[in-house]
Amino acid sequence: MRTTSHNPAHATPPRTRRGLTILEVVASLVILSGITSGVMGGVSFMQRSLERDRIRLAANEAAHRLILQYLDDAASVYEKTDPVEVQGLRFEFDFGVAELNAPEDEGASVDVRTANTRDALPQMSGLTSLLETQLEQVTVRVWLDSPRAGYQAGESIAELVRVYDITRDMDRLMEMLMDAVAPVRDNQ
Repeated sequence: MRTTSHNPAHATPPRTRRGLTILEVVASLVILSGITSGVMGGVSFMQRSLERDRIRLAANEAAHRLILQYLDDAASVYEKTDPVEVQGLRFEFDFGVAELNAPEDEGASVDVRTANTRDALPQMSGLTSLLETQLEQVTVRVWLDSPRAGYQAGESIAELVRVYDITRDMDRLMEMLMDAVAPVRDNQ
C-alpha cells in the first residue's frame, strides 16, 4: 500500500477574491444610473406640477379679485384693459355678465333659467328687466399673457361663474339706479 504525502510546498493555494470584475462594476453602474434617472425624473415632474398648481391658484385668485372688483365697482371692470398681476404672474381676462331670466313656458321648471349677456352696465330700459329677474351671472375667464410651465399664451387656466342676487346689496342697487337715471337726468 502506497501512501501519498501532503507536501505543503506542492499544494496550490486556495483562490481568494480580492476585487470586482469589470462586469460587476458595469452592472452596478447601470443599476445605479437607472435609479438616479428615475428619482430625478420624479423630482422634475413634482417641480413642474407644483409650478402648474401655483399658476392655476394665482389664476383663480385673479378671477376672484375681478369678481370682487365688479361687486365693488362694476364700471371699473368694464373699463379695465390692463392685465391683472397676481404673485408676479400677469393674467389677461375676459369678463361677462348676464341676467338670468325665468322661462316663459308654464311647464318649465322654476330652477331653469336662461342668460341674457350684457356687455356694459344696464341703462334705464335694461334696469327694469334686471330688477324683475334679480339674479345676474358673472363669468370671468383668465389666462397667462405669455407661455409658462406648459401653459400656452391665451390658454384658459381658470373660469369662474358666480350668480348674485342684486337686491341683497342695497348700496350697489342704489348705485345702479343712480347710474341708470343719470343720462335721463342730464338730458333734461
